[in-house]
Amino acid sequence: MGTSYFQVVKQFIRDLTQHFPIDSAETRVAMVEFDTSARLAWHLNTYSSKSDILRAISNLQYHGSGADLISGLGLVRHEVLNSNHHPAVNSVGDRPNVPNVLVVLTERLVFDEEETVIHESSMLHQIANVIVIYVGRTPNNLHSVLASRLPSDPQQMLWVDTVDNLASQIPKLLSLICG
Repeated sequence: MGTSYFQVVKQFIRDLTQHFPIDSAETRVAMVEFDTSARLAWHLNTYSSKSDILRAISNLQYHGSGADLISGLGLVRHEVLNSNHHPAVNSVGDRPNVPNVLVVLTERLVFDEEETVIHESSMLHQIANVIVIYVGRTPNNLHSVLASRLPSDPQQMLWVDTVDNLASQIPKLLSLICG
Protein backbone atom coordinates (compact mmCIF):
# COMPACT_ATOMS: atom_id res chain seq x y z
CA MET A 1 0.00 0.00 0.00
CA GLY A 2 1.36 3.39 -0.94
CA THR A 3 0.39 6.86 0.18
CA SER A 4 -2.09 7.43 -2.66
CA TYR A 5 -3.79 4.09 -1.84
CA PHE A 6 -3.92 5.18 1.80
CA GLN A 7 -5.66 8.44 0.85
CA VAL A 8 -8.34 6.52 -1.07
CA VAL A 9 -8.87 4.20 1.92
CA LYS A 10 -9.25 7.18 4.25
CA GLN A 11 -11.82 8.73 1.93
CA PHE A 12 -13.72 5.43 1.83
CA ILE A 13 -13.77 5.29 5.65
CA ARG A 14 -14.97 8.92 5.78
CA ASP A 15 -17.71 8.21 3.21
CA LEU A 16 -18.87 5.13 5.13
CA THR A 17 -18.84 6.98 8.46
CA GLN A 18 -21.05 9.73 7.01
CA HIS A 19 -23.94 7.25 6.99
CA PHE A 20 -24.03 6.76 10.77
CA PRO A 21 -25.37 8.86 13.64
CA ILE A 22 -22.17 9.36 15.63
CA ASP A 23 -22.91 10.11 19.27
CA SER A 24 -22.01 8.61 22.65
CA ALA A 25 -25.56 7.20 22.86
CA GLU A 26 -25.70 6.09 19.20
CA THR A 27 -22.92 4.79 16.94
CA ARG A 28 -19.40 4.72 18.33
CA VAL A 29 -16.32 4.18 16.18
CA ALA A 30 -12.86 2.95 17.14
CA MET A 31 -9.93 2.65 14.74
CA VAL A 32 -7.19 0.05 14.75
CA GLU A 33 -4.53 0.29 12.07
CA PHE A 34 -2.34 -2.65 11.16
CA ASP A 35 0.66 -2.71 8.86
CA THR A 36 4.00 -4.02 10.14
CA SER A 37 2.45 -3.67 13.61
CA ALA A 38 -0.96 -2.81 15.05
CA ARG A 39 -1.85 0.52 16.62
CA LEU A 40 -4.98 1.74 18.33
CA ALA A 41 -5.73 5.12 16.73
CA TRP A 42 -8.64 5.82 19.10
CA HIS A 43 -11.11 4.07 21.41
CA LEU A 44 -14.88 3.79 21.01
CA ASN A 45 -15.47 6.68 23.40
CA THR A 46 -12.70 9.02 22.24
CA TYR A 47 -14.98 10.95 19.86
CA SER A 48 -18.69 11.62 20.31
CA SER A 49 -19.50 13.68 17.23
CA LYS A 50 -19.41 12.98 13.52
CA SER A 51 -17.26 16.04 12.83
CA ASP A 52 -14.65 14.88 15.38
CA ILE A 53 -14.53 11.36 13.90
CA LEU A 54 -14.26 12.68 10.34
CA ARG A 55 -11.43 15.00 11.39
CA ALA A 56 -9.64 12.11 13.13
CA ILE A 57 -9.93 9.96 10.00
CA SER A 58 -8.54 12.80 7.89
CA ASN A 59 -5.62 13.13 10.30
CA LEU A 60 -4.60 9.45 10.12
CA GLN A 61 -1.00 9.12 8.99
CA TYR A 62 0.50 6.59 6.60
CA HIS A 63 2.89 4.25 8.44
CA GLY A 64 4.01 1.99 5.62
CA SER A 65 2.88 -1.27 4.12
CA GLY A 66 2.41 -4.64 5.73
CA ALA A 67 -0.45 -6.64 7.15
CA ASP A 68 -0.03 -7.69 10.79
CA LEU A 69 -3.62 -8.86 10.91
CA ILE A 70 -3.01 -11.10 13.93
CA SER A 71 -1.92 -8.17 16.09
CA GLY A 72 -4.73 -6.02 14.71
CA LEU A 73 -7.42 -8.58 15.56
CA GLY A 74 -5.89 -9.17 18.98
CA LEU A 75 -5.82 -5.45 19.70
CA VAL A 76 -9.50 -5.15 18.79
CA ARG A 77 -10.40 -8.11 20.98
CA HIS A 78 -8.36 -7.08 24.03
CA GLU A 79 -8.43 -3.28 23.98
CA VAL A 80 -11.52 -2.20 22.03
CA LEU A 81 -14.35 -4.70 22.39
CA ASN A 82 -15.89 -6.07 25.54
CA SER A 83 -14.13 -9.41 25.82
CA ASN A 84 -15.63 -11.05 28.95
CA HIS A 85 -17.00 -7.67 30.05
CA HIS A 86 -13.60 -6.62 31.34
CA PRO A 87 -13.90 -3.33 33.33
CA ALA A 88 -10.86 -1.80 31.59
CA VAL A 89 -12.45 -2.41 28.19
CA ASN A 90 -15.79 -0.97 29.36
CA SER A 91 -13.94 2.21 30.36
CA VAL A 92 -12.86 2.77 26.74
CA GLY A 93 -16.37 2.83 25.36
CA ASP A 94 -17.65 -0.65 24.60
CA ARG A 95 -21.23 -1.16 25.77
CA PRO A 96 -22.15 -4.73 26.72
CA ASN A 97 -25.79 -4.28 25.69
CA VAL A 98 -25.00 -2.96 22.19
CA PRO A 99 -24.00 -5.30 19.32
CA ASN A 100 -20.45 -4.90 18.06
CA VAL A 101 -19.56 -4.79 14.37
CA LEU A 102 -15.99 -5.09 13.15
CA VAL A 103 -15.10 -4.14 9.58
CA VAL A 104 -11.70 -5.45 8.48
CA LEU A 105 -10.21 -3.90 5.36
CA THR A 106 -7.22 -5.84 4.05
CA GLU A 107 -5.30 -6.49 0.89
CA ARG A 108 -3.88 -9.73 2.18
CA LEU A 109 -5.51 -13.11 2.81
CA VAL A 110 -2.50 -15.39 2.86
CA PHE A 111 -0.61 -15.60 6.15
CA ASP A 112 2.11 -17.85 7.48
CA GLU A 113 0.20 -18.09 10.76
CA GLU A 114 -3.21 -18.83 9.21
CA GLU A 115 -4.34 -20.94 12.19
CA THR A 116 -3.59 -18.04 14.56
CA VAL A 117 -5.65 -15.67 12.39
CA ILE A 118 -8.49 -18.19 12.37
CA HIS A 119 -8.26 -18.53 16.18
CA GLU A 120 -8.38 -14.73 16.68
CA SER A 121 -11.29 -14.53 14.25
CA SER A 122 -13.28 -17.21 16.04
CA MET A 123 -12.72 -15.42 19.37
CA LEU A 124 -13.94 -12.17 17.81
CA HIS A 125 -17.03 -13.89 16.37
CA GLN A 126 -18.17 -14.41 19.98
CA ILE A 127 -18.27 -10.65 20.64
CA ALA A 128 -18.71 -9.03 17.21
CA ASN A 129 -20.16 -9.41 13.77
CA VAL A 130 -17.02 -9.50 11.58
CA ILE A 131 -17.24 -8.17 8.02
CA VAL A 132 -14.21 -8.34 5.71
CA ILE A 133 -13.42 -6.24 2.66
CA TYR A 134 -10.60 -7.69 0.60
CA VAL A 135 -8.84 -5.51 -1.96
CA GLY A 136 -6.84 -7.53 -4.45
CA ARG A 137 -6.32 -8.52 -8.02
CA THR A 138 -6.45 -12.27 -7.48
CA PRO A 139 -9.96 -13.47 -6.62
CA ASN A 140 -8.62 -17.02 -6.16
CA ASN A 141 -7.50 -15.94 -2.68
CA LEU A 142 -11.16 -15.59 -1.76
CA HIS A 143 -11.45 -19.36 -1.75
CA SER A 144 -8.83 -19.82 0.92
CA VAL A 145 -9.73 -21.23 4.31
CA LEU A 146 -9.04 -17.82 5.83
CA ALA A 147 -11.45 -16.06 3.47
CA SER A 148 -14.26 -18.30 4.63
CA ARG A 149 -13.36 -18.19 8.34
CA LEU A 150 -12.30 -14.58 8.93
CA PRO A 151 -15.78 -13.05 8.47
CA SER A 152 -18.61 -14.14 10.79
CA ASP A 153 -20.42 -15.50 7.75
CA PRO A 154 -18.93 -16.24 4.29
CA GLN A 155 -21.55 -13.87 2.82
CA GLN A 156 -19.83 -11.09 4.77
CA MET A 157 -16.70 -11.34 2.66
CA LEU A 158 -16.65 -8.49 0.16
CA TRP A 159 -14.12 -8.26 -2.63
CA VAL A 160 -12.97 -5.40 -4.86
CA ASP A 161 -10.20 -5.71 -7.42
CA THR A 162 -8.68 -2.28 -6.73
CA VAL A 163 -8.87 0.28 -3.96
CA ASP A 164 -10.53 2.66 -6.42
CA ASN A 165 -13.63 0.41 -6.33
CA LEU A 166 -14.09 0.51 -2.55
CA ALA A 167 -16.87 3.10 -2.73
CA SER A 168 -18.98 0.67 -4.77
CA GLN A 169 -19.19 -1.56 -1.68
CA ILE A 170 -20.74 1.05 0.64
CA PRO A 171 -24.39 0.06 -0.04
CA LYS A 172 -23.66 -3.64 0.57
CA LEU A 173 -21.56 -2.81 3.63
CA LEU A 174 -24.33 -0.64 5.08
CA SER A 175 -26.77 -3.48 4.56
CA LEU A 176 -24.47 -5.91 6.39
CA ILE A 177 -23.78 -3.49 9.25
CA CYS A 178 -27.36 -2.33 9.77
CA GLY A 179 -28.90 -5.59 8.59
